[in-house]
Amino acid sequence: MKKAEEKKLFRRSAAGFTIIELLVVISIMAVIATLVTGAAIRSVKQSRRKKIDVMVRVLENGLVAYRTQENEWPFTVTALDRDPKQFDRVPRYWAHTKDNYKVFEKMLMKMATQKVSYFDPSALLVRGGSLRDAISNGRYNQPLGYPDPDDSNKFRYFCVEYNALSDSIKVHWRNSPHRTHREGSFMNMQNDTFPCPDPEMAR
Repeated sequence: MKKAEEKKLFRRSAAGFTIIELLVVISIMAVIATLVTGAAIRSVKQSRRKKIDVMVRVLENGLVAYRTQENEWPFTVTALDRDPKQFDRVPRYWAHTKDNYKVFEKMLMKMATQKVSYFDPSALLVRGGSLRDAISNGRYNQPLGYPDPDDSNKFRYFCVEYNALSDSIKVHWRNSPHRTHREGSFMNMQNDTFPCPDPEMAR
């Protein structure tokens, strides 16, 4: 009789410890899952940002390649927006949001019709698909953009900045940490750091 009672008591205490241990394990797993999920989300966002940085480099290098080969940029400054801030000090122009096609249209047409390669269009996007498909369908006036790294359902457009003082080009994207023109243009002892207008979200 005594042995049976001891067995019952042991089973109860064993069952109690098992539940506690189970709860502890579940709690630990929940904490680990939270940490892993957070790290995975950060990693995905970082990967998306790196892809956008690659697109920026491709566009800038392509524009410079065009300038080198043709001895002119593929756009006219009069077609671009003028910087309202201190234009007399640093003459700069913008093509942003859906207007950025004004910078690329002539270059894309030349790539399609004359089979010149300034960059690989498959690495770039227009709204609704790849730039390569747009070019092959004869659509050259397509603004170039990228999926927002924080929300891939939103499509945003690059901002292109032309600095007439240094005759240089810079491509910006919304969350870029360096959304100003390259350093080097100093006038009146002031650094040339006007911010690029934020590319608006496509509606």
